[in-house]
Amino acid sequence: NQQQGIQDGVVDASVGGKRTMRHPARNARRRGDRRSSAPDTLKGLLALIMFTALIGAFVLFGQPAQPPSTSQGTGNLSIPFPGTFVSLDTARSMVSFQIGVPTYLPRAFAHTAVRVDPSYPMGGLVYLIYSSVPFDDNTTMADLLGAGGFFIVETHEPATDPGPIIEAVVKEQAATKVTINGNPGFSAGNQLHWWALGIHYAIVSPFPQADMVAIANSVAP
Repeated sequence: NQQQGIQDGVVDASVGGKRTMRHPARNARRRGDRRSSAPDTLKGLLALIMFTALIGAFVLFGQPAQPPSTSQGTGNLSIPFPGTFVSLDTARSMVSFQIGVPTYLPRAFAHTAVRVDPSYPMGGLVYLIYSSVPFDDNTTMADLLGAGGFFIVETHEPATDPGPIIEAVVKEQAATKVTINGNPGFSAGNQLHWWALGIHYAIVSPFPQADMVAIANSVAP
């Protein structure tokens, strides 16, 4: 089946204690902590912008809070997937993190593949692609979603604190907080994002949030 194909690295043929200091010093340290947290949050938001731009969906810039129908469109998804098609084993040798694969899918998909962009600056970017129809190097993300398929994106973000990112997206974009296997995340539009063990995951799909949460909860190395 398609899950075994991903696990086996088969690419579909159609795809080619110190003492506490006194209050003044402690207060100064706390002020310093607050100042240092702002750049960290900004770095995390910039990383999220880069990540979401690469998957063509702008959750920070007005993405609707419900999964769009194909007639509504899916944002700026009219680009092919970056990188190259490889086996799962090859993909694992090309990136700096453990690739997670879902064990639950809402239905069967006849065509599956792994695509890797090793040039992504955080240790590589991995796409797990699931489709009911054949696809190739020219298939865009919108094509895949329009045909009822979906994809998972994964990248290494060990220095990112997702808490402020999630709060910002929930406040500004009416996103919904989610918890995936005890790890924080959010759902917005046709995406679900979460962070676990220094890895940023995202599912982009035409499915309801409940299905995306179920897929996410099944992702494991």
